[in-house]
Amino acid sequence: MDELLRYRQKITGWTILLIVISIAAIIIMLAAAPNFGKNSYALILLVIIVAQILIASKIGLMGSKITSIYMKSEEERAAASQINDDQYEKEVDQKMKEATDSGFDLKALLDKTGKNDDWKSFGDALLYAFSKQMDVAVGIVFKCDDDEFNAAATFAYYNNESPRSFKLGEGLSGQVAKDQKPMFLNDLPSKSLMIVSGLGQIEVNNLAIIPILKDNNAVGLIEIATFKPFENGFVNKIDEISNAIGGIAPL
Repeated sequence: MDELLRYRQKITGWTILLIVISIAAIIIMLAAAPNFGKNSYALILLVIIVAQILIASKIGLMGSKITSIYMKSEEERAAASQINDDQYEKEVDQKMKEATDSGFDLKALLDKTGKNDDWKSFGDALLYAFSKQMDVAVGIVFKCDDDEFNAAATFAYYNNESPRSFKLGEGLSGQVAKDQKPMFLNDLPSKSLMIVSGLGQIEVNNLAIIPILKDNNAVGLIEIATFKPFENGFVNKIDEISNAIGGIAPL
């Protein structure tokens, strides 16, 4: 586009220069020949120079107009191309989001969990439902009793000690319950789960701590440890999952 602009400037410049030279030639001829009007050849030459000026002006205007039209066409093409590129990126982003969102089926989780009257049955069904959609190594569901969270159900929990309880705001799990915001810990060092969670010593590297929210309160909490990183479909829906589980939690 810059090169076209330079060409247009050159066409305009050369056209103006040619007109100026032609006008100067007429002035010089008139000044040099007092009897210019009586010389037929001189008059013919004058007509030719005037015609040359008109033709040069016409060519210059046409060249400038053609360049302007082409530049405008290029600008419109570039704008249309940008719109197409933006639209394509939006479509790709939307398809990627749909692909990742489809990685976790919240409806299936709720259907498999179902309605339960007690937290033991609810926790067992919930952890089993999770295991059907992800590689759960071990899991615990905690129930909140007067700001203290006690284990209500476990999944694949093989430890001599019972899962430890915690208070609201105590440790990572307590902080998650207090903030009501899920937390993901990936690539954990070996045997570190005993320090950060109630899951005990187990060789896994990924941990999800999910509050169970009901009426803007953390009524419970889920800890899930996996061998593989959590999929985007699960991570992207985690807030929705947290609230949806609270909607079916026992009173």
